Amino acid sequence: MTRLVCSARDFARVAVVVGAVLGFALILLAIGGYDLASCASAFWHGTFGNRYGLASILTGACPLILTGLAVALAFRAGALNIGAEGQLLVGGLAAVALATSVDLPPWALAPMLFVGGVAGGCLWAGIAGALRVWRRVPEVLSTILLNFVAIEFVRYAVTGPLEGVRGTAQTAEIPHTLRLWMLDPSTDLHAGIFLALLAAPMTHLLIHRTTAGFELRAVGDNPVAAMYAGMSPARAAFVAMLISGGLAGVAGCVELLGRVGSLSQGFTTVGYGYTAIAVAMLARLSPLGVVASALFFSALASGTREMTFEPNYVPDKLVEVIRGLVVLLAVGYGVAEARFSKRGT
Repeated sequence: MTRLVCSARDFARVAVVVGAVLGFALILLAIGGYDLASCASAFWHGTFGNRYGLASILTGACPLILTGLAVALAFRAGALNIGAEGQLLVGGLAAVALATSVDLPPWALAPMLFVGGVAGGCLWAGIAGALRVWRRVPEVLSTILLNFVAIEFVRYAVTGPLEGVRGTAQTAEIPHTLRLWMLDPSTDLHAGIFLALLAAPMTHLLIHRTTAGFELRAVGDNPVAAMYAGMSPARAAFVAMLISGGLAGVAGCVELLGRVGSLSQGFTTVGYGYTAIAVAMLARLSPLGVVASALFFSALASGTREMTFEPNYVPDKLVEVIRGLVVLLAVGYGVAEARFSKRGT
C-alpha cells in the first residue's frame, strides 16, 4: 500500500510539472502570435509521432539518465555535486584520448575506454570530495569552479595535443570498431541506452540494498546521528562523490562513443550535467524515477527543437525560455515539497 501511495504521489508531482509547463508554453506561444495547433503538431512529430522522434528521445535521455543518477546519488549522501557537467567532460576526454592515441585491438581497447571514462569522472569529483574532507571547502563551490576548469581543459586538448586535423578544433574521429552499436542505422539510437537503463536499477540496489548505501542515506538524512552511530560523514560524502563522478564520466564516454563520434569545443556547451540537477530533483532523487524524468526532459528538448523548423519557425530563444521554465519548475517544486514535508514532521 505504501508503494502505491508513493507511486501516486510521484505521478501527481510529474503531472503538476507537465501541466504547468504546457500551460506556460501555450501562453508564451499565444503571446508570440504562433499557431498553437501547428506548434502542437510539430511537437508531436518531434517526439512520439514517428520512430525518428522516439529514437531522438531515447538517445537524448541516455546522458541525462546517467548524469541524473550521478546527481541523485550524491545528493542522497548530502554531497551537493553540481559538477556533473565537468565530470562528464573529463570522462569523455579520457575516453577519446585513449581511443585516438592507444594502438590496441578493439576487443582490448573498448573496455579501457569505459574504464578511462569512469576514472576521469572519479578524478574530477574526487578533487572536490578531497577539498571538502580535508580543507572543508563546500563542494557546491568547488564543483562549480571545476566545471569551468574542465571546459578550458577540453578546449586546450582539442586545439592542442588531441587535435585531429590542424585548425578544426576537434579530435580525430573515434574508429568505428570502437563505437557503440547503432540500433537503428537511420537514426542516432545506439546501445548506450541499455547501459543507462541498466545503471538505474543498479544504483537503486546500491542505495537501498547494500550496507554502503544505507550509510550514504543515513549520512545524508542526519549526519550528526550517523556520526554518533559510528559512521563517518566525511568518508561517506567522499565515496558518494567518487561514485557520482564515475557515473557522470560514463555519460561522457557513452555520448562520444555513441552519438557524437569525436570531441570538439561544441561538446563543452551540451549542458547535460546542469539539466541533470533538474532531472534528479523532479525524480525526488529516486534512481528509478530518474529514468522517467530524463525521458520527459529529452522529449521536451526533441519536441521544442522540431517547433523551430518550418512552418512554425519558433525562435530558438523562446524555445530556451520554455526549457528554462521546466528546469525552474522541477527544481522549485522539489525544494517546496521538501520544505513542506519538513514542516509536516
